[in-house]
Amino acid sequence: MRGQNPGLGNLNGDEWYRLRSAVQQIMMRPQAVYAYLPFTNQVTQSLINHIKNETQRDGQVDMRRVAGRWSLESAGNTVFEKRLGALGDNIKWADRLVDVNKEIFQLSARMKFGFPFYRYFKMPQWKRMIELEDTFYAEADKLMDEAIEKLQSKENPENLLFASCLINKPELNKRDIKVIMLSLFADGLSTTAPMFVYNLFNIAIHKDIQERLRKEINEAVGKDEAIDVAHLQKMPLLRACVKETFRFFPIGTEISRIPTKDVVLSGYLVPAGTPIDINTNVLMTSPKFFSDPLKFKPERWLRENEKKEQAHPFAILPFGFGPRMCAGRRFAEQDLHVTLAKLVQSFDIDHKHEPIRQIYETLLLPAGDCRFHMKPL
Repeated sequence: MRGQNPGLGNLNGDEWYRLRSAVQQIMMRPQAVYAYLPFTNQVTQSLINHIKNETQRDGQVDMRRVAGRWSLESAGNTVFEKRLGALGDNIKWADRLVDVNKEIFQLSARMKFGFPFYRYFKMPQWKRMIELEDTFYAEADKLMDEAIEKLQSKENPENLLFASCLINKPELNKRDIKVIMLSLFADGLSTTAPMFVYNLFNIAIHKDIQERLRKEINEAVGKDEAIDVAHLQKMPLLRACVKETFRFFPIGTEISRIPTKDVVLSGYLVPAGTPIDINTNVLMTSPKFFSDPLKFKPERWLRENEKKEQAHPFAILPFGFGPRMCAGRRFAEQDLHVTLAKLVQSFDIDHKHEPIRQIYETLLLPAGDCRFHMKPL
């Protein structure tokens, strides 16, 4: 099965443009993403209940493990329009997929910087990679086939959610649909889930910010009330915290492009076809662009802040930029905003271990003890 379902992000040229064009309108418009708020609220409530059940005797919860389950459950709503049970009856299945995905990224990181023996011999690491990818794709394939069969020929096409709209596009064949679905389903495990952990960590260790956040959220929405668009617009500090966490804990290592024509960059002629890597992580911690760059300061992004920094727009690009910007950006941001708001409202969040660090595993993923104290309020 390996290679039959490449992710959208791994495609280039005309095939990438054709598939990206098919999802552009139904994924990047805010109104399309807002339609998922009721489902996001449901998953968030399941997460709150799950955390209460997962709390150990010492009051701690392994949020790295829980974040993976949450990511799968959220993706199930978007990609398959169904609940997967990753926060309930299907926890063992979810944990297995999370572990398989993690090992794939670990092996990819080792092979990326080692001599590519796998191009000439079937090395043990390469065989293991194929085995893991087959395992992950097999599970995803079952879900995709079920969704395609269930959601085809839905009525009222103008009111369809993302998956239904995608499946009922006549210009897309089954393989096209699976490429897009697989990208959305898998990407959150390695991007949104770790960002969720990083946000919790920053909120946990900055108690003053956590209290300000709780005040802002409680004033915007009732504790037992579902979050809607109007509520989210009243949470500028929350959005600032998420943006500052993107700066403080970047997931990617670079933004890569291959120019189709000669271009001059900083006085250097770069011939067409030359791979270019932009390391924005260096820019995000540079005092040239940010004051106190090694300090977590969400207020730097608040409009009402008299000392609001006018950061260069290209100094922080967590979702990339231009036509290849992450197609799932609005879904990821909405999931983070709603979930973090309700967790801050429902728990006093604390982290009493050594600071969480980052480790290179193809992406920059959490390293260290990710157990959090989650005290119900």
